[in-house]
Amino acid sequence: MTCEGWVEQDCRYMRKERAKVGERLYALRQVEKIYGEGEGRVAALQDVNLDIMAGELLAVIGASGSGKSTLLHLLGGMDLPTRGEILFQGKDIVRYGRGKQARFRNQNIGFVFQNFKLLEELTARENILLPPLIGRKKPNLRHYQNVIAQMGLEDRQEHLPGEMSGGQRQRVAIARALMNEPEVLLCDEPTGNLDQKTGKEIMDVLKKVNRQGTTVIMVTHDLVLAEQCDRRIQISDGRIKKAFT
Repeated sequence: MTCEGWVEQDCRYMRKERAKVGERLYALRQVEKIYGEGEGRVAALQDVNLDIMAGELLAVIGASGSGKSTLLHLLGGMDLPTRGEILFQGKDIVRYGRGKQARFRNQNIGFVFQNFKLLEELTARENILLPPLIGRKKPNLRHYQNVIAQMGLEDRQEHLPGEMSGGQRQRVAIARALMNEPEVLLCDEPTGNLDQKTGKEIMDVLKKVNRQGTTVIMVTHDLVLAEQCDRRIQISDGRIKKAFT
């Protein structure tokens, strides 16, 4: 995979100017997500009302099956609520069509997953460069160099995922998520597959990314890591039960 031949294309739905730190970035109003019907009906989220500010480092905690990952998927435009509004910089992303949803995700959101979700046949460099190529944009190679330096991956660029440790693979995943300079980084159990020492290193990376102005929203079972965040919300049975600062 190379960057040659790719040109930046015009888009009807360009990313808005980044929100200033402390401004309201997300506003969720009476959000509900239902799966199934009849006796098989499951309420994954119920009556969720939540504001998230630009520049926050937010932890979402709760038991397995409480609705944490569902909330993250809705924030990232990966799924739609059954009812309710999800406002991002004042625009209801629920009303976006499929094409605009895809552009919203590509231009504004970076995703980091527990199991990395790297393409095993691609090198670290090729994995990291995927987001701009998917968005049909010419990759910013200067930004790429800055990202890999920040992640400490300069000597791993041509390695395949199978040739790297879990911590290195997660750094590649974070670098990939940052490649389009997203407004928000959504992390679903980013340290869940790592040992304690490596998990702490990845948390330090996420805190550094946050200090540089990116909003980081992290689902985690690790209360020690959650306590390092600016704010924590606890979800139980699909409802926000508590908020901590």
